[in-house]
Amino acid sequence: MRPYLEWHGDLDVVFNYIMRPGSEPLGGTIPNLGNRDLKKRLSDLSSSIPAPKPFLHMTLSLPAGYRATRKVWLRLVKAALRALGMDPNAMPWFAARHSDSTCDHIHCVTALQEFSGRNIVVTGNREKSEDIHRELCRMTGLPQPAYFDPNAGPRLLPITPSRNLTNEDKKQLHADLQHVFLNHQPGNLEELNLHLAKRPGGFQGMVADTGHGTTSILWQNQRSEFFSGELGDAWAPRFVSARMRFSQALRALRHDLDLGNLAALFNTPSMEKTLAETIRIIRACGTPRSDGNHPEPAFADRSECDIPAPAAGPIVPPSGPEGNLGGTAGATAERLDQNAEQLSNGTGDHERHARATDEGDRNIGETVQRAADLVGDKADRNDRLGIQADRGTLGTDGEEARPDADDVATATQLTFASLLARVDIAAANCAAGWRIKAMRGHRGVAIVFADQSAAKVGPAIVNIAIDGAEVRLFEAAYQAQIMMPQLADPDEEIEIESDQDDGPGF
Repeated sequence: MRPYLEWHGDLDVVFNYIMRPGSEPLGGTIPNLGNRDLKKRLSDLSSSIPAPKPFLHMTLSLPAGYRATRKVWLRLVKAALRALGMDPNAMPWFAARHSDSTCDHIHCVTALQEFSGRNIVVTGNREKSEDIHRELCRMTGLPQPAYFDPNAGPRLLPITPSRNLTNEDKKQLHADLQHVFLNHQPGNLEELNLHLAKRPGGFQGMVADTGHGTTSILWQNQRSEFFSGELGDAWAPRFVSARMRFSQALRALRHDLDLGNLAALFNTPSMEKTLAETIRIIRACGTPRSDGNHPEPAFADRSECDIPAPAAGPIVPPSGPEGNLGGTAGATAERLDQNAEQLSNGTGDHERHARATDEGDRNIGETVQRAADLVGDKADRNDRLGIQADRGTLGTDGEEARPDADDVATATQLTFASLLARVDIAAANCAAGWRIKAMRGHRGVAIVFADQSAAKVGPAIVNIAIDGAEVRLFEAAYQAQIMMPQLADPDEEIEIESDQDDGPGF
């Protein structure tokens, strides 16, 4: 229903086209006693018009599959003339329907002079035609048309009228541009050309002079070339530039949103608690950071946790209830918390008597002391594991002698987060519930299981503090992780890839 306007200076040309054989006269403001009489009347009414093109030819079309009655067409013509600034009852005009095409459409010719002799000047522009189109669609109940709005913000897929895509090359370029902007968001013409080169059209764009004192984007391929504005207003150079700036901003926003999603994950109650505790322990222990530095710890005695451990691969901690790394909830969890706290502090009730074995409890004070004895025997245990501490000794000349690289299991120390994840994975394979506490004074952790068995865990050692079935299974699972690199060829360099520098990928 968009009006198509054309001005004519020769009445014979426009009249013969409109009233050609097969046309159906619809009416107007001029009596129609035949084609010859109608043409003479219109010529007499326009003889005093000074304009070189005194006749306005307007075409209106319905979508394919629709057909309007004569009465409806006359109402639509009058509404269009009124929207163009003319009084349809004071102007000489007539209209005829053509039925020799795929859609129902009419042609109307108007002499640009009122019956009173007042000359009328009609100017057509894009905004006026679009407004008329919307009004006629509203009158007929047709869907409102979508037009490109230059005042709106940029869009990756702007509205492009199909009437502008007059040949296959323009259609292909339009499809290629839409694909590139939607899928790649190029930020400049170079990036746009890079992606267009991979599309079927093979177009490339360059800034060129239009010959009218302005520049535009000239699209070229092996078959044709044309300026960007020929695709429609949405593809004029200034709108293409705005769209590329918008694309660049979208890519930056996508990066920020990804970081925002990660922050939102860490801000959930359970993750926030775990992350805060991890950061606190890392800062206190001086564990290696992602940049490779090893800050000095806030304490001097590192105990058994100085023993280097094999490098950790990609580790994903098991999920669990809020605030619980794979453990249980309720009264049992509270009891595990108390035991883990005592074990991590190295304290306990030494006066408490041992309970019966079948009750599932152990004397924490006695077993913690036994754990201290085990720590004192760590050298023997290290020899049994085939692991030597990465600690210097004084040579005969008084200089510090460092161990050879071959004498050390690995020079890479576990971060606290990696140690925590490794302990979690081993525990998940052998126990239904457990609690973990950071140990004060070194980088190890204390773990207490549901059967009240417990252990102190370092990067490469497990010291059982309270014996039990679950802690024995845990010890075997944890040692299996430590010994895993030793199964490889000793002459082959082991490289374990990790997508995280400092611990589990939450």
